[in-house]
Amino acid sequence: MEERKSFLFYRSFWSGGSKLKPRERLAFYDALAQYAFTGQETSLPHNAAICWEFAKPLIDSNNKKYADCLLYTSDAADDKA
Repeated sequence: MEERKSFLFYRSFWSGGSKLKPRERLAFYDALAQYAFTGQETSLPHNAAICWEFAKPLIDSNNKKYADCLLYTSDAADDKA
């Protein structure tokens, strides 16, 4: 699959993260980016892990849409060839 160059960062990610202590917030934001770009999960402090439970399904959904879009555009290009 093509390497991701971006991901959607929802206001709810920011809102949840803003309630965390600075180190937990950084861990949460780093975990979001790592998972969105590589699919790798990391362990998080307790409060950041709670935020993660709400964010992960959104990232999963967007990654599926991205993969489906790549598949669709690839199939469309094959049909034109």
